[in-house]
Amino acid sequence: MKVLCMALLLSLLATTGLAYPGQSGKGHITHEIWVTDQAKNQIYVVNGTTHKIEHTLTTDDGVGEHPHMLVFDNAGEYAFVANMKSGTMSVIRGSDKEIIKTIETEPGAHAALPTNKRDKVIVANTPSKSISIIETDVENEEFTLLETVNIEKEYEVLQDKDRFPNPTPVCHFFTADDSHFYVTLGGGGLLVFETETLNLVKAYDKDVVAPHGCGLILSPDETKMYANAGSSTLGELYVFDTETHELLETKDTLGYDAHGVAITPDEQNLWVVNRASNNATIFDLETTEAIDQVSYVGDSPDLMKFSPNGQWAYVTTRGPEPATGTHAIAGDRPGLSIINTRSLKKVKLLEMPEGDIHGIDVRVIDR
Repeated sequence: MKVLCMALLLSLLATTGLAYPGQSGKGHITHEIWVTDQAKNQIYVVNGTTHKIEHTLTTDDGVGEHPHMLVFDNAGEYAFVANMKSGTMSVIRGSDKEIIKTIETEPGAHAALPTNKRDKVIVANTPSKSISIIETDVENEEFTLLETVNIEKEYEVLQDKDRFPNPTPVCHFFTADDSHFYVTLGGGGLLVFETETLNLVKAYDKDVVAPHGCGLILSPDETKMYANAGSSTLGELYVFDTETHELLETKDTLGYDAHGVAITPDEQNLWVVNRASNNATIFDLETTEAIDQVSYVGDSPDLMKFSPNGQWAYVTTRGPEPATGTHAIAGDRPGLSIINTRSLKKVKLLEMPEGDIHGIDVRVIDR
């Protein structure tokens, strides 16, 4: 009888889907959630198990003014932080949380992203309409600014104000082999560059890609690049072929001001956060069809990441007085919104009062 009961229990567990999406079954994964607070010029490290802040970096530690986006390299060893007001990029060693280098780029450093090979970091300096190329030698912890290029002056096509009214680089993402990177533009449009030469190979204007684009992410099979953009009345998802860089399709995100994106750890779904409508739409990666929604993510949700096992979606929420932004993005309760990916409900808001919470990344520290 005991054997029969145990068999029934195991069968029930298997058929009711108690494992979370993306959970590998290989044991508990310990992680940290790193978020930036632009209002207080701080970076918080949140324990992925307790969901409590366990470490805070401040200006005394070298945090720049208005730390905007924070991205770890693919080894989880170094975080690269773009500081908008300072016009700098900071490098943080993840193991001891020490800021080991700060490099001046240009005013409005918005996003700093390392290549997959970890040999370069490209920084988008939004109001300066420029991109900075930084050479990285992670073995020796050496980071060197190579050049900064004003894209409006350098590329004639971007001087056409009818097509590119405000060619400010916002966010970017590399193809799997680092040969190209995609860049969204604040005034509308999307560019594709060759990484080594900075040759501009594609330039989509505002009639193709809407203004305020940010969310860029590569498909798990590396054949597609997803981008999004929107406003208080629009939310769109764009799908590009990474071989030809052609636009394959445009989808409605079923919300307004599409912004943050993330792919579930099981590589089945793409989540898009709609900042103005406070919701998130879930797309099936095989069909690019919307299959579900989180009706309420939080007030003015911005960027997002998943826990390594897929149990939680972490979403930053903006404050009542955003330190950066070009349109209505204010929220009432700044902090870190935690979503249960099975119930699709917000289960907790880790409040960060008087803050303006924006950048986020997850660092795996133990498996």
